Amino acid sequence: MNKDVEILLKIPAFSTLSEEEAQRLVEKANRRSFAPNEAVLRKGEDGDAMYVIMEGAVLIPILDADGAVRFTARLEAGNVFGEMALLTGEKRSADVIVAGDSKCVCLEMKKQEVDLLLRQHPATARFLTEILSKRLLESEKMRQVGKYTLVSRLGRGGTAIVFNGQHQTLDRQVAVKMLDHSLSYNLSFVKRFQAEAQLIAYLSHENIVQVYDAEEAYGTYFIVMEKLQGQNLGEHIQLKGKTSFDEAREILVQTASALQYAHEHKVVHRDIKPANIFLENTGRVKLMDFGIAQAPRVEKDADISDGFMGTPGYVAPEQIAGKPFDQRVDIYALGVVAFIMLTAKKPFPAPNSTKVLQMQLHTPSLDITRVVENAPDDLAAFVRRATANDPEQRFPDCSAVLQHFAHHRSVRGLSEVRAQTLTLLYTPEDADAIQKILHEACQKLTAKTHARVFLSADMNKS
Repeated sequence: MNKDVEILLKIPAFSTLSEEEAQRLVEKANRRSFAPNEAVLRKGEDGDAMYVIMEGAVLIPILDADGAVRFTARLEAGNVFGEMALLTGEKRSADVIVAGDSKCVCLEMKKQEVDLLLRQHPATARFLTEILSKRLLESEKMRQVGKYTLVSRLGRGGTAIVFNGQHQTLDRQVAVKMLDHSLSYNLSFVKRFQAEAQLIAYLSHENIVQVYDAEEAYGTYFIVMEKLQGQNLGEHIQLKGKTSFDEAREILVQTASALQYAHEHKVVHRDIKPANIFLENTGRVKLMDFGIAQAPRVEKDADISDGFMGTPGYVAPEQIAGKPFDQRVDIYALGVVAFIMLTAKKPFPAPNSTKVLQMQLHTPSLDITRVVENAPDDLAAFVRRATANDPEQRFPDCSAVLQHFAHHRSVRGLSEVRAQTLTLLYTPEDADAIQKILHEACQKLTAKTHARVFLSADMNKS
């Protein structure tokens, strides 16, 4: 292994890169040597490169509001400076001088060269996310992202870092999700995200996390959303194991209700998995990450198409094969989620992503009865049909999923059944609006209760 590559991989910001990715960065960098007391950067200069210290040290005077030196920071080998050049291209905010005791050797990474590399290999850009996440909470100036102030770090997922945030004017507590730079350098993702961001913000449903805003800053995107209390389904399963049959039904019905609403608004999630299903402390289920989920890196394979989006193990076979797809990919993934909830096991236990995808391509459907002998018919039938390899064999939409669970719910004896009749009188011009409202009400009733709803025909229709 190249010595510079070896050193780079030991630096925290670059430690998640593969040897191949680190090698590419080193090949694009210039190895520069600076004499003791030499100025590497001057305050006010245009920012066009980031520097990684390989040997020696530099001094950075930190000034107060009046321009007086408060203290001098010393950065030694393994540290990075000038990184804002890659993130924003803004002018240098401080002088950087080589310490007087020895020369300093740096890898100089020019913004133009790095940008070109990262557009060709977007996954490599995650080192920028590591650098930025550390800097964001260190500087009062950088804490401000659009109308929101970052308060503290909340957590991290596979493609984003989440911060506690606050809208200063509205005094609203929010969660601010900073997307990994590997997404912002992925041109197909950026195009899709920009097209969907506004639509996603208008999705308003009790089982969908409300997105308030989207901001672009520091070379990436920030998603501002409601702050939730609870845990995601993946954490819930990890902590408590498999869910009860009743709990599984409740989670599936609420998630399907969210998906039905989204699908009616022409939005397909494409990354349904336990980590994106949030269980609030109140018992309400919230579906997260519409339009911003992105597939992790997957090893190349002849049977797998480039550019599909989703997570191995949940992505539908037609997506893996690069075929046209519709909302039924979300139903497939929900079936996989149901299998995992009910068994606390992975349905495709392969050693790597490529093998997982291959197993999916060659599995006709999943059968929980092989793992859970006493599985109720409705749950077993749901998993089997939802995960059918052929999309034509799946539920056609989430309305059918909701009807499936409503149909299988037990109905009490006639002596215990109550009926209520509602008669509506309306003018012809209100007919469409009335039908839409009735349709939504029926969906909620069948999803949340054991009720059966029977709509009579419009008496004035021919």
